[in-house]
Amino acid sequence: MLSYIRSELFRFFHNKKLYLLIGSLAVLIAAMVSALVFFEKTQVFLNATTAFALGAEYKSMHYLLVLILVLSMYLDDNEHRQHTMKHSAAFGISRGTIYLARYLSQLIAAAVIYILMNILLTGLSSAFLQHSNVGEGAELLRAMAAGLPLFLAALAVSHCFLMNVESQTSAATLAISVILVLPSIMNLLGKRLDLIKELAYWHPYNLAAPFADMENQVMELTWNAAGGMGHCYLSGIVCTLIFTAAGLSAFRRREIR
Repeated sequence: MLSYIRSELFRFFHNKKLYLLIGSLAVLIAAMVSALVFFEKTQVFLNATTAFALGAEYKSMHYLLVLILVLSMYLDDNEHRQHTMKHSAAFGISRGTIYLARYLSQLIAAAVIYILMNILLTGLSSAFLQHSNVGEGAELLRAMAAGLPLFLAALAVSHCFLMNVESQTSAATLAISVILVLPSIMNLLGKRLDLIKELAYWHPYNLAAPFADMENQVMELTWNAAGGMGHCYLSGIVCTLIFTAAGLSAFRRREIR
């Protein structure tokens, strides 16, 4: 499995499309910090601080789940057209090894990119913006820790469909439906049905999204609430196991072309 993972990582980091995506993310981060510096100097926006810059990420963790799906598509690079899995199976590599090694490879690559982008964001913010000194760095690290199992779940969903659906467009549509559309529908139904409301709470997208604390009239983050961090890990791990087991079971039965 280690050899397969190494070969996948080699393929990832020799993919020009991946570097285009990484470059685009880096430019967006630099542009945001530059805009905040400009607004601060012109007095247009007085809250151009490190807390605002870092908070823009950890208060938008639910959108990062969608970005994980996009990254997964880039890493997959329309594998069904490359036919490399067919050659791997022909050389006697088991389907379980292929499925899990490709998932772990995507996980490693995604983790490296995520950490690098956070280092860039933190570095630029610290260098050019007014320091808030309200624990924004610790809050970002806490959000990253809470987001880890939720990102694992999103990646498992994407990988499940990518490995079992011939069309990458169809796989992307199904993954987005599970991660983005399903919780939106559940939230609407949850306004009328308490059971659906309870189930909707456990969806990774909803756990990653800020929610309104009506008592204190503020937007709160799940992992800062009582038991919230544990809920993130429980939801993420359960979803990861479910979609990994389902995806692997389907992959073992499908014909590799």
